[in-house]
Amino acid sequence: MKNASPSSPPCPVPPSRILVSGLLNVETSVPVEGFPVTYVPVTYPDGTVRTAASGVALNLACALAALGDAPSVLAPVAGDAPSALVRRALAEAGIPADGLVPILPETPLSVVLHAPGGARRIYCDLKAAQSAVFPPEVARAAFAPSACPDLAILCNINYSRPLLPLARAAGVPVATDLHVVSDPDDAYDADFIRAADILFLSHEGLPCAPADFISALAARSPARIIVVTQGDAGATLWERATGRTTHQPATATRPVANTVGAGDACLAAFVHHWLRGDSPVDALLKAQLFASWKTGESGGARGFPAPGTYSDLLARFFR
Repeated sequence: MKNASPSSPPCPVPPSRILVSGLLNVETSVPVEGFPVTYVPVTYPDGTVRTAASGVALNLACALAALGDAPSVLAPVAGDAPSALVRRALAEAGIPADGLVPILPETPLSVVLHAPGGARRIYCDLKAAQSAVFPPEVARAAFAPSACPDLAILCNINYSRPLLPLARAAGVPVATDLHVVSDPDDAYDADFIRAADILFLSHEGLPCAPADFISALAARSPARIIVVTQGDAGATLWERATGRTTHQPATATRPVANTVGAGDACLAAFVHHWLRGDSPVDALLKAQLFASWKTGESGGARGFPAPGTYSDLLARFFR
């Protein structure tokens, strides 16, 4: 085949195939004036209480779809009325539903109280999700040679555990988010820490400085990259290849409406850019812009910048 001429347009980058295993739920977000919440018998928010499909798996998959990737979701679901919201949200985002496994008696539900500036409290009723188990043939099929993803985001919920060795055996990089963790030897997260190539976690709950906690995790994990997200204080990144720890300040792209789902958006955008060849530092800078824009709208799976908007953000803020 002839080489392309210098004037030929660059070949489009194919979308990354990314498997997401995690929680799907229905979320009601409620604005409050601040924390602690002052008791009053009744409040009448003016059109700001929202109920929508959400959950870490949906948040991640919708963010990846918005970035132009090809996400697939492997998650247990129920057959009740709330599950219809989840299925519709996936369909609207163009995400296939063939990885939904109907083994739950009820759809998990959450209520999010969120205050101006980003503080929030989440009440998450997992129902029976933590005792759900994928049929072995379903788990194996996710990493069959014909369907093997470029990367798997395996969220730290029990039904994702059996997927960790399958991903490793198939040579698929694993990313996970530990969310709020305070002990590097936490027994619940140990399997995920030992299997992940990319580890994300929140600064909330850390007993020490992010860099110190990263050092403790790095001694227990094969992870190539560890990121601690720190809200409006930015994020701290560690790279095993260089041993370098870098703090990235936050960039505000629009006023904050609700920070729920910001960490999911950041992780999704990070793996998107990393898989496309960006350095970890550049991938994180871009991911922070993506997540910052997302916080301008309420709802974990909403608010992602349109492609043109994101291109403008990168041109404006990324150097």
